[in-house]
Amino acid sequence: MSNPIKSILVAYATREGHTQKVAEHIKDWCEKHGVEATLVNVRNEQPQQDVSKYDCAILASSVHYDVHAPEIIQFAKKEHKQLNTMLSAFLSISMTAHGAVTAGPKQEKQVKMMESMIQDVFRKSGWKTEHYSGVAGALVWSKYGRLKKMLMKYKAGKFGTKLDAKSKDDTVYTDWAKLDQFLENFIPLQ
Repeated sequence: MSNPIKSILVAYATREGHTQKVAEHIKDWCEKHGVEATLVNVRNEQPQQDVSKYDCAILASSVHYDVHAPEIIQFAKKEHKQLNTMLSAFLSISMTAHGAVTAGPKQEKQVKMMESMIQDVFRKSGWKTEHYSGVAGALVWSKYGRLKKMLMKYKAGKFGTKLDAKSKDDTVYTDWAKLDQFLENFIPLQ
């Protein structure tokens, strides 16, 4: 059995804000279980603390145009030696993850695409962890421009997500209970 975790760094990169909501959910879950969590948005700031002062780390990134945020890759590359020596996990926040759990003929393609995008982060950064997962994201229509709305509707339809042609409401697909289960399996508690 691993030693109980007392502190965790949650470093994340977000574009429209949903990955920040995922990071905040992780922090709330940790604090509910007696684990001190520090959030750092690596798009806006680099952690001033030494990563090694934490018992573990979770990195989370949104995916846009089938690529994770370059800031999370840069952070993982900069910190990969320390991340490789500690308990660490990666969460890929995307609609691809939503398609990977939706039953249907396109599910296998979505699973392969998600796995490839996650492995790309590890390849580019030198970070290695066996703890990673796709987390279904959100369609944040209120933050999309016209072109991105059209692209998102096209991609969602291509992979089987049914959308109202006039959809204007932000829609969250994240399975919070599944995320909690990942955390329970990943973080050793007392």
